[in-house]
Amino acid sequence: NSLVASANNNTVNYSGDANQPIKSATYYNLTISDPNTASPNLKTLGGLVTVNGTLDLVAGHVVLGANNLVIGPSGTITGYDASDYIEAVGTGVLNQPVSAANTVFPVGTASSYLPITMENSGTADNYSVNLFASVTVNGLSGGAPVSYLESCVESTWKISEDVASGSNLTVTLQWNAADEGSLFVRNNCSIGHYS
Repeated sequence: NSLVASANNNTVNYSGDANQPIKSATYYNLTISDPNTASPNLKTLGGLVTVNGTLDLVAGHVVLGANNLVIGPSGTITGYDASDYIEAVGTGVLNQPVSAANTVFPVGTASSYLPITMENSGTADNYSVNLFASVTVNGLSGGAPVSYLESCVESTWKISEDVASGSNLTVTLQWNAADEGSLFVRNNCSIGHYS
C-alpha cells in the first residue's frame, strides 16, 4: 500500500477519466490531467500530499477537502488557469514557500477561480491558504445588515504563516464579477482583515 514517488525526476500522472483519489505520498513531479478536457473530473487528496518538484495542472481540479497539499522548498505549480486549479474549500490547505518572487496560490471553489499572489520582501517563509465560499464567517452573517453582506465579495481567503514575524507581504486577490454582491463597488473597496 505504499507509494514511492519522491525520487528525482519521477513523475506520477493522475490522468483517469473519472474522479480519482490522489494517494497520500511525497511526489517529485505530480501531473493532474484528464482526457475529457471539456469537463475534467475531480482528483481528491486521499491524505497529506507533498510535491518537491512540479505540480502540473494540465486539466482538472485538485480537491483538498480535509487534507493538505504541500509544495516543497524548490517546488512549483504550473498549468493553472481559470479551469484548472486547486479547490481549497474545507479544512485542508495549500502550503508553499513565499519569497521575493511573486508566488501564485491557484485556489478556488467548485465554481470560481479565486487565486492569491504573494510577494515577500522580508524573511522567506511558508504560507497556507484555504477558502470559505461565503462571507458568513467571523460572525458577519449573525446580525450584519444585508446591505453590508451585499457590499462584499462572496468569499473569504484564510492566509496563515508557518513562522510568525519577519515577513513583509504584498498580497493580490482575484475574483470573478459573479462573486461580487449586488451592492459591491469596484472602485471603492477594501480588504477586510480578521485575526
